Amino acid sequence: QDVFVAALTQQGAWRGVLTAGGPGQDEALALAAGPQNTVVIGGRFQGEAVFGAHRLQAAASNDGFVARLDQSGTWTWATSVGASEQGAVRRVAINGQGEVVATGYVGGTARFGAYPVAGQGTHNAFVAQLSGNGTWQWATAGLSASTTYGNALALDEQNRVYVAGSYSGSASFGSHHLSSQGGDDAYVARLSAAGQWQWVTSVQGQ
Repeated sequence: QDVFVAALTQQGAWRGVLTAGGPGQDEALALAAGPQNTVVIGGRFQGEAVFGAHRLQAAASNDGFVARLDQSGTWTWATSVGASEQGAVRRVAINGQGEVVATGYVGGTARFGAYPVAGQGTHNAFVAQLSGNGTWQWATAGLSASTTYGNALALDEQNRVYVAGSYSGSASFGSHHLSSQGGDDAYVARLSAAGQWQWVTSVQGQ
């Protein structure tokens, strides 16, 4: 199972397709279009994965990735989350400066370049930002002794980050704390452009 990215004309005719990955199971889960017809994708991979001239090695059984294509269909960079147990990038967004924000989940610890994230539960939600050339700029996590996930992502005109997902048990998003009522509850949170959690709220069920 490999990653593919395909392009269509405005009339819906297939223009071309690119593949990436390795001998394990690789999957694209997120896609965003940016300035000058660039495309960024995110997902997960097992073992080793190749994106054109860029080779990634999973830190554990499977890891999350973010990769960028330019308008000519060339992979300009690819990077991994560096999860010690498992990880996946579920959503990506691109701001007006070409910087990329990603969310998803990691198991265990993760190293987003120079920014480590230490998980607490089975899976923990993360939000992280890369520069336009693929360098991690910051990373933070929503932590729970059970699970938290980042499932949806949006940016506003001030590059503030909105993330939504699910959590179970007692969860912490920076200095903000939630406790679920049912098995899993939903949350919506906002982060500053620099990655600080500003607020979080939940939708709870029994």
